[in-house]
Formats: sequence, structure tokens, C-alpha cells
Amino acid sequence: MTRTAPAVLLDGIVVADSQVKLMAPPAAANPLERLAQLVIANDRLMDELATSRARIVAARSYLDSPGCNARFGSAHLERCRSKHSGILAQLRANRIEALHLLGEGGSAA
Repeated sequence: MTRTAPAVLLDGIVVADSQVKLMAPPAAANPLERLAQLVIANDRLMDELATSRARIVAARSYLDSPGCNARFGSAHLERCRSKHSGILAQLRANRIEALHLLGEGGSAA
């Protein structure tokens, strides 16, 4: 009998448990270190957000072209929108965490 590694569903993709641990850096004990980690993460997420926006535009452009596969285009657009929404949610969570670290609570919009 073959034993497989435990898997986790991450952004709709099944990922081996060992890979998930590599994706998230350990939280720093020092609040300043954690803020630095959040800034670095946000820079990466902003780059991903720009790429995500471009993919959404490309998917919409594809759907507007004559002879496109509407089911494929719609499914791709929905996946792009879901990914975009996930990136925004992560940015929002980072902002709230940073506000808590700075002692501002995070209830302000």
C-alpha cells in the first residue's frame, strides 16, 4: 500500500502539506520584525494584484472576441476574479494585523 502525503486545499489547488509550511514564514516575536514581514508580503501581493488585474482584462477581452469559447472564457474569468478577491482579502488581513501591531485597533476603515 502506498501512502500519500496529507494535502490541503489552497486557492482551489490541492497542495501537499509540506509545501504549505514553506509558503508562510514564521511569525516574528518582535512586532517590528512582523511589520517588516507584512511590508514585504504586501509588496509581493501588490505585484500579484497588478498581474491579476491584467489577467482579468485579458479574460474579458477574450470573451469579447468573436468565436471565443464562452464557457472556457467565463470559467477562466471567474477563476481570475476569485484569485483577485483572495489577494485583496490577504492585503486587508495584513492591514488589520499591522494596525493591531501599531496599537490602532484596526476598526477604522
